[in-house]
Amino acid sequence: MAASVLHQCGCAACRSRQPHPDQLLHRQINLLISRLDEQQRRWFAAVEATRQGHGGVQRLAEITGLDRHTIARGQRELASGLADRTPERIRRRGAGRPARERQDAGLTTALENLLEPETAGDPMGKRTKVKRRSLRQLSEALSAAGHPASRPTVARLLRELGYSPKANTRRGETRSVPERNAQFEHVAPKVELLQELFGLTRAEAEVARALHGGTTKRAVADARSLREATIRTQVRAVLEKTGTVNLRDLERLLANLHEL
Repeated sequence: MAASVLHQCGCAACRSRQPHPDQLLHRQINLLISRLDEQQRRWFAAVEATRQGHGGVQRLAEITGLDRHTIARGQRELASGLADRTPERIRRRGAGRPARERQDAGLTTALENLLEPETAGDPMGKRTKVKRRSLRQLSEALSAAGHPASRPTVARLLRELGYSPKANTRRGETRSVPERNAQFEHVAPKVELLQELFGLTRAEAEVARALHGGTTKRAVADARSLREATIRTQVRAVLEKTGTVNLRDLERLLANLHEL
């Protein structure tokens, strides 16, 4: 996790849209972690996990997005008094093996192309985030297309694109993509309604509506001739103004507006 990125808490309480007593604490934990270097992050998470007692490692992993093994490693290092850790051993920003999608610039696009036929056009914004093929099948398909990627890499990219890594087990869907797209146009909230209800700008409302229709951030950026970073900034503004935690919550909210 990059030190400059503010991670959105992944615990069940924060993923629900209901206020809870630890909501501010979880945000402050992630804010502090975003300002620390690599080893300081795992040490801080380790201290907090130890303070919380049984189950603390799992809770901190959900809150911070750090791997449980990373937090456990921090606990072991603290228990040893940081005897083998010196300031000179802090890994430089950007050091280490680059992510697979940085080594292969076409990897993410290739994955999106594989997913598009089985996810496009779901009007309710639910199945659009669920794929039919398993991680193994996607990994093999990417390799066959000249973009080799391991199953863990595919799972990470799926999460970044807003998909569940789990394969969809639902059966019996018979609607064609055009039919589903037509239904989406009928039930998706109008741009003007989103502006009125949540105080969104027109650009923000259009982005929210497009994402609700199953379009990826990258596809929205391409369609609007904008940088993907700009779309991500607009998405953050949409989440804040609508009071939602993540895109899944936003989809549920927008799905409930089609009767208005």
